[in-house]
Amino acid sequence: MGRASIPDEIKDEAYRRLNKYIQDKYIGRYRVKDVIAKFKGRYLYIDWIEGFSEKEIEDLENSLPPGLPDDKKRKLIELITKNENKPSKLCRLRYTGDINFWEFEIYKYSDNWYDTEGEFPFNGGTIEECFDAAASLYITQTFP
Repeated sequence: MGRASIPDEIKDEAYRRLNKYIQDKYIGRYRVKDVIAKFKGRYLYIDWIEGFSEKEIEDLENSLPPGLPDDKKRKLIELITKNENKPSKLCRLRYTGDINFWEFEIYKYSDNWYDTEGEFPFNGGTIEECFDAAASLYITQTFP
């Protein structure tokens, strides 16, 4: 298969499925503000953007010591939420020719690259299963 691209109809279906899944299960939960999916060659790269809900920010403000000046409160909230809107890498999926099975590589921040050695104990599945695997490590922090 070499370096051929993913067919446009597969890209469209992959976007549709991923977006629906993210909206149904992640957006507004676990501080997921958005997910970015980009195709390059045979890969689908998936990043996520963390964001605090208005309620979470309000709760943060209310948890600060009473009597703290407004400018100090604002600076503390900015410090806590400073990584909002910055994409964080999650994983990349390699198209295998089957829309229902993608090879999976988790992004390893320790190496600043994707796990091509198979150290992460999940190697592929549907787009939804792959996203859940990456999310278990970086978003929901439920990976054992």
